[in-house]
Amino acid sequence: MKEKHNAPPPTVTDEPPAEPGPEDILLTPMAAPVIGLAPQSLRARRVRGNSPPYIRISANRVGYRYADLIAWRNAHTFSSTAQEHAAGPKSAA
Repeated sequence: MKEKHNAPPPTVTDEPPAEPGPEDILLTPMAAPVIGLAPQSLRARRVRGNSPPYIRISANRVGYRYADLIAWRNAHTFSSTAQEHAAGPKSAA
C-alpha cells in the first residue's frame, strides 16, 4: 500500500508565524503588514474589490493565504512610475 504524502493543513492565526508557509492563512491584522497596509486599509480595499483574494472563515473573520499576499504584493511592485502607468489601471489601486 502506498503512503500518501500530504502537505500539512494550513493554519489560521492571529499571530504571525515565524516562517509562514504558502498555504498558511493570516487574519487581516497579520496579513495587512505583509503587503504594507494598515488593517483598516486592507479592509477598505476588500470592500472596494481591489485586495488580494480572501477566504471567508466565518461571518466575522476573513483570512488571506500567505502565497496570495506575496503574489499580490509582487504584482503591485514597480521600478518606476512609468512602469506602473504602462501596467494599466488594474495596478493603480
